[in-house]
Amino acid sequence: MDFLKYLKSVGIPILFLLFLFLLDPYSSAIKTGYLMIPTLLLFRGRTFFYNIDKDIIIIFAFTATYSMFTYFGENRGMQYLIVQATFPMFFYALGKMMITPNLSNKKIISLILFIGFIYSISSLLSILTNLASGGLGQTDRLIPSFWTGEGESSTKVASYLIYNSIIPAIVVANRKRFGILTKLILIAIFAISLVASFRLGSRTLIAISFVSLFASFAYIMYKQSLLDNFKLVVATLSLLIFIYLFVPINWDSPIFSTLGHRLQSSSGSESTATAGNRTGLWADGLKNLFQHPLGWKYHSFHHNLWLDIPREATIVPLLFFLINNVLCYSSIKKAFKLSGGDIGFNVTILLFFLSTLLLFFTEPVIEGNFFSIVVYCLFYGILRGYVINKEKEMGIES
Repeated sequence: MDFLKYLKSVGIPILFLLFLFLLDPYSSAIKTGYLMIPTLLLFRGRTFFYNIDKDIIIIFAFTATYSMFTYFGENRGMQYLIVQATFPMFFYALGKMMITPNLSNKKIISLILFIGFIYSISSLLSILTNLASGGLGQTDRLIPSFWTGEGESSTKVASYLIYNSIIPAIVVANRKRFGILTKLILIAIFAISLVASFRLGSRTLIAISFVSLFASFAYIMYKQSLLDNFKLVVATLSLLIFIYLFVPINWDSPIFSTLGHRLQSSSGSESTATAGNRTGLWADGLKNLFQHPLGWKYHSFHHNLWLDIPREATIVPLLFFLINNVLCYSSIKKAFKLSGGDIGFNVTILLFFLSTLLLFFTEPVIEGNFFSIVVYCLFYGILRGYVINKEKEMGIES
């Protein structure tokens, strides 16, 4: 009953369109996003205008200036201008609307985990279908889409799995909150995503998973009692010993075909040491940022959102995006203070944004998968909605 009440409070048509946008069947995300805008205005127009704040203005300034500067670029035009300029701010507003009064921390955790999972489904279906037809012994890094059959780059497909890669860290942080069934479901999703990442040969996903685990453990141990830390360390060491003794890892196994091929190739070690040869791209981008703040030509992406933005569209949209980053950091700090010392909630919020920023730092998302920025704005809206509701509950003035 509570679930149905929540659906009605946000708007069933709105949530249905969000589901389709995240699932993206038959590459329908753009069409669904177009439908989302009038639907939001029709069903929640007054709430939308009420939710216009400095954050939505900064987001619009970032996306609008970027879109205007790239309007005449390759494969650009009016549709790109509309999509890039409007989708992020509307999805930010939607995120704020999704946090209704009295929504518990546990329900918010479940909500964002569910969003992350729906966002990954099409990629998982594509990879599992590919494995079913071609087996594990494949090294091709083009994955046929489950919906259309068209080949998609492994980098793009992997970007949809980032929120599944942080599940172990979230389970550890919420181990007292989740029941056995919930833990098993989440670990199963992670296990399937891990196999998918091996098929993609994605070192980025594996790195994000390890970094998120490290960050989670560091925060938990800083906040927990000494006894709880001792129990956590013993349980973790026991699990690692069990894996070492009974789960041998063989890089020649078919399950590691793509990843093993990338790591064991003649350039694999050098590529891994340089973050997939990204360090050189970052160094060139940083140099060009100061030498050519109005944009520059380059032979490839810089695999870094903060460098690819000014390369294409000058330093102007970058400045607005940096302001957004500062505001996001400030909101995360506020959420930590307002959560009442809820370690599980704090770690979940931290990891969703940390994994997103790691993706932005290592992949060409502005041109490779713009919708990852839209989803970031959705999560940012959820974060702002939580902070605003909590401040109202406690009588704190923003």
